[in-house]
Amino acid sequence: FELAKVNFFEKNMITSQYEKEDYFLGNDLKFIIDNKRKNKNIYYVVMDNFTSLNQYKILGGKQDIHKILKFFENNGFTYITKTYSSFNDTAATFGSILNLNPIITDEKDISNDEYFELTYPNNLSSFNFRTGNYPNLIKNLNKINYKFHWLGNYKFNCDYYNKKLCIDLDKQQKSSFLENINLYILKTFLINTPTEEIIRLLVFNLEKYQNSVKNYEINSFSIKNSIKRIKEFGSNNSNFYFIHNIDNSFPFKYDDNCNTLISYIKKQKELNKNSYIKSYLNSYDCNLKALKEFASFVKNHDPEAIVIIQSDHGPRVLYEDITDLRRYEIFNLVKVNNECDKYISNQIDNINSVRLALSCATSSKVKLIDKKTYFTDKINVKNYKTIEISTK
Repeated sequence: FELAKVNFFEKNMITSQYEKEDYFLGNDLKFIIDNKRKNKNIYYVVMDNFTSLNQYKILGGKQDIHKILKFFENNGFTYITKTYSSFNDTAATFGSILNLNPIITDEKDISNDEYFELTYPNNLSSFNFRTGNYPNLIKNLNKINYKFHWLGNYKFNCDYYNKKLCIDLDKQQKSSFLENINLYILKTFLINTPTEEIIRLLVFNLEKYQNSVKNYEINSFSIKNSIKRIKEFGSNNSNFYFIHNIDNSFPFKYDDNCNTLISYIKKQKELNKNSYIKSYLNSYDCNLKALKEFASFVKNHDPEAIVIIQSDHGPRVLYEDITDLRRYEIFNLVKVNNECDKYISNQIDNINSVRLALSCATSSKVKLIDKKTYFTDKINVKNYKTIEISTK
């Protein structure tokens, strides 16, 4: 059976033909390696479905934005206004962050297999890593001896997809059911099915990481868990911490005081628009508290670190028109060193933020690209469309 399984996956393996960029070259690469003791840690935090502070206020958010901005400023952060996500969905935005470039554009067509391979979380699967098919970001981190650590959530986590990316080294020796399958092939089979729910059921029933769904999800507050794990790991440099927080996505887990909602435990299926906005804003308030805690943690634990805190897209469900910029307007908070302050502008979108972080952490040349925003429905629609969204 094992031999048949290996042959099946190897025959169906797709080796990415997408261009792999060598971000670090020549003198820059030598300088980084020779001066590794001066390298800084990078914390890249993605707040799923987290709109800008401006849109938060327009939707009815009650917190004083000026006080929020002052708090982050006092902790070394700069908030960037009028920023738009690279794509309209998590899979493509994350895929592009990890690729250091857009994974698909209105002028570039790629096969369905290659697209699935480039999207998140497929691009971080242990299957891809076993074949040496690393995302562009990790390929470049490997060149400069940086370690990539994935701190996820109960849906998308290194525990399920690739234990070698987990910060808890003791767990890396244990094999996970989901690590041993080709996830982009699985995803192809499961298109138009409740894939995420199936994954959750597999985890709950086969892995048994927690005694109950309630305890599992209450304890999955990913920002606080990330702080705890990073503290335990230590403060040595040359680490890239990739933190994916989904605590502001439907079904909303927390009220504005971060108490777990009973409606979430009961898996409420839908909300009307007004109820959605109210729950969204309460959840947003809770997550702002978590981000304040994270900012204080970095200031005290790793004050020289480079930090990016962004969203992957805005609350799309509120806006039907795919060209409505409110779907793409995102929260964008960065902390860089003095040498990189001059690069802070709304050009620092999802992709440019990770490029900026790489350069600032290693004191190397900053290589930004033209910022662009795209809509694509390729992951769900056979006759898909990919269009550039005007942000002017």
